[in-house]
Amino acid sequence: MKNALTLIAALAIAAVCVRLGFWQLDRHRERTAAIESRLARSALPEVTWHTQVPSDTAGLTGRRVRVTGRWGDPSSDVILRSRSMDGRPGVELLSAFLVGDPGAVEGAGDAVMVVRGWLPAADGLSPQLARAGTRRTANELSGTLISSREGRGGAPVWAETDAGPRLALGGVDLDVIADSLGLDPSPHVILADWDGSGGFGPPRELPTDGGPHLSYAVQWFSFAVIGLVGTAILLRRRR
Repeated sequence: MKNALTLIAALAIAAVCVRLGFWQLDRHRERTAAIESRLARSALPEVTWHTQVPSDTAGLTGRRVRVTGRWGDPSSDVILRSRSMDGRPGVELLSAFLVGDPGAVEGAGDAVMVVRGWLPAADGLSPQLARAGTRRTANELSGTLISSREGRGGAPVWAETDAGPRLALGGVDLDVIADSLGLDPSPHVILADWDGSGGFGPPRELPTDGGPHLSYAVQWFSFAVIGLVGTAILLRRRR
């Protein structure tokens, strides 16, 4: 009876490991397909928005984009916390860009959130925003449209900076930004082109591979094999 229970437990655990392995393979295929689609879109003609932005994001992630407008109020800047670069702790700065006539009244225009670049922060939370320099008055911005659903989670906090408190998030969350700052951002997020100006480091590199899911799948399958082989050896020794 003892051997039977041991075998049943080993088979059950192995089945779970195999299922998790196939789940990781599915994740790998999904991620790879998404990256291939994004890379294909990046070769398409640049999208231009001069007066307003579309309400639908379908088929736009990965596209090059050029928008006309002006930067929003600095108090609406958002910190994306815990973003290291080359082993250095830091953050990314997310700012609202108001698409439309640059000469329009303050606050007018569709707001698009823009990842402007990376700033160092010893605690991964509170950067010196003065390093970003004065906002340029240029009325055009170029970049790449990225996903507005990062799914990194974490509760929003308020970070103390040299420019005052700023909303800090673990990842892009447009609903939290809207609720906390009173903005009405469009569903689009732009990763701005880096021109080396100000104190910003280069922006993040968009992923071009399937990530760690394939290696995770191999690990789960290995756990299943190790568990079954180990159980077989144990049962044989009990005889």
